[in-house]
Amino acid sequence: MKHRRKTLIALLSAVIAVGLVWYTLIPQEPEYQGRRLREWLEDIDSGQPAKRNAARTAFLQMGAKAVPFLTELLGSRSSFPFKLPRLRWVKGGNTYNVNLTPARIQTQRAITACRILEQVAKPAIPALAKVLENGDYTHDAVAALRVMGPDALHALTNAFASPAAEARKEAVTIFQRMPYDAQPAIAALIGCLKDTDANVRIQATQSLASIGKQPDVVVPALIQTLADPIPNVRFFAINALRRFGEDAKPAVPLLLTALNDTNAQVSSAAAHALKQIAPQAAAETKKQ
Repeated sequence: MKHRRKTLIALLSAVIAVGLVWYTLIPQEPEYQGRRLREWLEDIDSGQPAKRNAARTAFLQMGAKAVPFLTELLGSRSSFPFKLPRLRWVKGGNTYNVNLTPARIQTQRAITACRILEQVAKPAIPALAKVLENGDYTHDAVAALRVMGPDALHALTNAFASPAAEARKEAVTIFQRMPYDAQPAIAALIGCLKDTDANVRIQATQSLASIGKQPDVVVPALIQTLADPIPNVRFFAINALRRFGEDAKPAVPLLLTALNDTNAQVSSAAAHALKQIAPQAAAETKKQ
């Protein structure tokens, strides 16, 4: 009996010791103005602008200390499809709160916080990439990755292979407003010109035009897209070629053919593109 009690005491002591070591080693949840990170998260999507602005300031002040906790929230999952209430009780003059907000809402808020922190939140890129792969919160996840700088390019281009068409489209579209040089994504964007979803192909043409680099490889790819069976894809491919100006001269023969396209918008776009790319060819066509 004594031996069993000693064993239990030793085991309990070991558990307590491990717990104490774990508690001292893990980073503590950051605070700002007496409120913890999770409390500020509740205000980040508040309907009151003053609360949202205060939450933004709080996360900027907490900075890098907030990132490990945001990353944890990005990886959380919940089976609750609705918002649960916060439980509150008072004991010994102290108020205790238990936040039962479901994981999907916490994840959404964590994404918003990462977007506020911009490049400070770069350690959260892998977690954001997983969120994007799952087809969840695609618009917000892509927007957050965009402001994290070139380190996030790989995560964004990986999303081009997502089984969710919406995720692919959002990831491709974000390259139309990159705040830095996105040339490393050009090869992957060219691959998207053959995506099974027409909307993805359309956005790929516009993203390639927005980057506006490497016409030696981009222009031939856009020329091939002029044979797309969807008129809207052809229309946007022509507009993309127009934005390359004289560098798109190899497209002139097919643009002349496109003047007779069965779709009026496509033929009109071809006429405008020829004026930009090859004014002389456009003038001669007008005379005929």
